[in-house]
Amino acid sequence: VTRMQQDHVDFVATCMDSTGNIKLSQTLQQHGMGSATQYWLDGYDTGILHNNQSAYQGVYFFLQQTPFEASALYHGVYPGIDAFNAALARYAPGTAPSGTALAGWVSADLFTQGLRAIGNDVTRTALVRAINRLTAYTADGAYPPVNWQVSHYGITGLDCTTYVRARGDHFVPVFTTPASVYSCYDLTGSAHLPTQTVTPLPLQPGVPGK
Repeated sequence: VTRMQQDHVDFVATCMDSTGNIKLSQTLQQHGMGSATQYWLDGYDTGILHNNQSAYQGVYFFLQQTPFEASALYHGVYPGIDAFNAALARYAPGTAPSGTALAGWVSADLFTQGLRAIGNDVTRTALVRAINRLTAYTADGAYPPVNWQVSHYGITGLDCTTYVRARGDHFVPVFTTPASVYSCYDLTGSAHLPTQTVTPLPLQPGVPGK
């Protein structure tokens, strides 16, 4: 942090767990660098935010899911997140939503969709085959589209993400549009652009939104 201060750093991106991120943020503040923009890859957790509000303030997070806050802000637009939040409140009241809990919910949804597709032919092979036929799986708007025909071994060229920022004791979606909380990019590049260029795209078919 001392070297950052000497070099007049104004943007900090980290790849640590939330404990490391919090310690770094606190140290930045102690060195008078609290105004530096921070971007964390880990720490999107309301429970941790509530206990570390000062360290979290203004921090940006990059997500590959629909933010949990979308249920209150855009109810009905992302039914999968609405259902997840409702189930969490019903069966585990007081529990803050987390990416781990959502992953379990989505896995169960994917398993259920596969079972419905195979009917009475319940075998592992049949289940995997049915799931691998899904070309735009979103868990009813909880995730950007996943093409299970290719996602095991390659990329489709479409990368859709969401962003939130810590504000007070909650997270706020940012960089949204009237159509969606997702921002989509072309990962394949093009002939007239350098390979490291990321190209923004308009909202693509199948991406959760209005």
